[in-house]
Amino acid sequence: MRSVATVLQQLSRRSADGSQFPAACVPLRLHRHRYRWSAEDPFSGSSLYACRCGVVRPGL
Repeated sequence: MRSVATVLQQLSRRSADGSQFPAACVPLRLHRHRYRWSAEDPFSGSSLYACRCGVVRPGL
């Protein structure tokens, strides 16, 4: 897994005269799913877990 510093270095761009744009100008959004119990699945009987981004997964 790459570190945030490595990603920022790879995303930083250079202008035509060779000066470097600050890495903050490059939009970067890292997201790690954090699942929480949301409901019971009526079809399989297992639990459903949802992330804050909207991804839903069944429990194992």
